[in-house]
Amino acid sequence: MRAYQETITWLRFRTELKQAPPSFWLLVGECVAGLRHLTSIPLPVAEARGMERELLSGAIHARLALDGNTIPSDHILRHLESTSKSPLRGRTRTEVEALLEVLNDRSTVALDTEGVKRLHRSLVKGSEEDDRPGQWRLLPTGGRPFEGVPPEVVGLFTEELCDWLKSAELAAPADDEEEGYAIIRMLLAELYLSWIRPFTSAHARLAVAVGSAILRVAGMPVHAAQFVSIAFHRQARELQRQVQHASEGAADTIPFMAFALRGMTEVLHEFHERIRNLQMRGQWRAQLLDLFQEGNDEPTRRQRQVLLDLASAETPTPLSRLDSLSPTLAKLYAGVSEKTLRRDVDALLAAGVVQKGPDGLRVDLSNLLAFKA
Repeated sequence: MRAYQETITWLRFRTELKQAPPSFWLLVGECVAGLRHLTSIPLPVAEARGMERELLSGAIHARLALDGNTIPSDHILRHLESTSKSPLRGRTRTEVEALLEVLNDRSTVALDTEGVKRLHRSLVKGSEEDDRPGQWRLLPTGGRPFEGVPPEVVGLFTEELCDWLKSAELAAPADDEEEGYAIIRMLLAELYLSWIRPFTSAHARLAVAVGSAILRVAGMPVHAAQFVSIAFHRQARELQRQVQHASEGAADTIPFMAFALRGMTEVLHEFHERIRNLQMRGQWRAQLLDLFQEGNDEPTRRQRQVLLDLASAETPTPLSRLDSLSPTLAKLYAGVSEKTLRRDVDALLAAGVVQKGPDGLRVDLSNLLAFKA
């Protein structure tokens, strides 16, 4: 083993966290704050479950794609919404369901070699025998030197990785830093598993499974592993460059982790923005129903429905398509003239609750914002 450690110098099983620049710790703090905020955001149950499914389907799509199996993310989302109406078939469905089961498993997996083997067996169960479920790789990877150690030392290096992840070096100095250090351990496991390649297949899926296990041991939800999955898939080429770069010179892991944290926070910010839009539209609907609750004449009912449907639309709606925006709106405008539709829209424009742009009509949600400039 010592001879291999002298030649495979990037597998040092140590990192100089005390020498990390302030910018690195700011990234860790930003990521932890974003994840904490995510778990405390109120949403209606249906919308909350929908956002959770969207995040999970994005992570599954990302990891399978990184392993070379590109499945449309909308197919995975439809499978999560209803397995009876799933478009997935055969081995594709088996792989999705296996990864889904691992990511949804709330039991604690031991962070040792047997635990890693167990995760791999779960990920490739029902697959071809060549995948060698839960058995160390027997052949060289055939790739670049930093992408897979010699097969005879796979087990030893994996054992050292597991021991290191549980060592005092990577333990949080204080209880309130545990979340940040759990994310650091997750990212280090990702990097080292990319270097070791313990098994014949499912490399990217194994990394997210181990990362999720690390987060659960720390008492955290697994969302961080899902966000980093999406970020890595978006920047797959840069990911490979960072994995290689981290193996060169002094084998510094900090730049790789900083790259991963920037990607995570970017995806996390996008997710927060999506949730914010859902909240604003929900507040808009509540305000709208309150404003119109006393009016029940036909113009009021039509204009109220126009506002409700425009608030639900993802993009501006041209006037010519407004009366077909929803079945309810189509029914309200059936049998009335186009002049009536234009008159209703003009009334809403004059009231300042609808805006007209080059792409069409949209509701003005700005009056919901507090502390505006």
